[in-house]
Amino acid sequence: MKRAIVLLLLPVSAVGFAANMQLEHLGYPFGETNVALVWAAPTNDLPRNLWVYRAVRTGIPAPVLSNLMALGSFTAKDRKNVPNYPHFISCKDPSEKRSLWLDPDWGYISYRDLDADDLNIAEGVPDEKRAFQLATNLLPKLGISSALLARKPNSSDLLTQQIEATAMLWRRPGGGRPYATNLHTRGIIFLRALDGVDFERWVRGGCTIEFGSHAKVSKIEANWRKLKRDKLYPLATPDQIIRWIREGKASYVPARDWPQGEAPPPRKLTITKVTPYYYAEGHGEFEKPNGRVYPFAKLEARFDTGSTNEPTYIFCPILEEKPVSR
Repeated sequence: MKRAIVLLLLPVSAVGFAANMQLEHLGYPFGETNVALVWAAPTNDLPRNLWVYRAVRTGIPAPVLSNLMALGSFTAKDRKNVPNYPHFISCKDPSEKRSLWLDPDWGYISYRDLDADDLNIAEGVPDEKRAFQLATNLLPKLGISSALLARKPNSSDLLTQQIEATAMLWRRPGGGRPYATNLHTRGIIFLRALDGVDFERWVRGGCTIEFGSHAKVSKIEANWRKLKRDKLYPLATPDQIIRWIREGKASYVPARDWPQGEAPPPRKLTITKVTPYYYAEGHGEFEKPNGRVYPFAKLEARFDTGSTNEPTYIFCPILEEKPVSR
């Protein structure tokens, strides 16, 4: 289904979002005036309903804690108290090269091994294929099920991002050309998904695993709260989404940064694609570890200024206000 809806946006103010929609953190408030809005996005493949989830405080499972303690060769003597947070788990080895930080409320894991991440050593850093294999083998030990990982479109293959770190080495500070460029870590970022809908950012609701020299784990960072289905909501219609945009309940990210005062005024905004994503707080954001995780719409659009046609992204609520009757 492809619809063409043309409306004239009235002057609006950035009034913020509903209490459970904090999408202003994804971009700038959308408050353009006198812009014709055209909906030309197919909606055939969108689900009819989506769940809102609630985070549940369950702590770090004992097997996961045991696996992480073994990974860093930590003992009970290495555990440190965290002032004002007695339920946190913090470990450091005597040399303070290896550290572990666990926040049970957020399902947050942070592990570092500075010996494995040495700028001067690139020996045995795994290649991309090996890093992917090592990282996927480690996921079950972190309590992460592959069934909850994002997939590539129309595929069973995991949707991941390869990352690597390099360092240029000099024989003396500030002198001459670098004599070597070391690739000292390589890793994989895994993205979480719920009901076939991806989380919107790699750093939220996901897991990063990096490897350094001799394929040792140099870093783990995971934000993996336990989530429970709360309420099922129908998806909003294009007409409703347009009304929300007009009411100032959308934010946007321009495709490129214009110098201040040089951005041409848009005349028309054409929405070409709509994709649902789940929004979740990052670790420690808004101090709500037991908050809700909810879907929203990412709209791909183009601003027509008369002389240019600039791509942009708009973020907007996607659920109707009332849940599905059950």
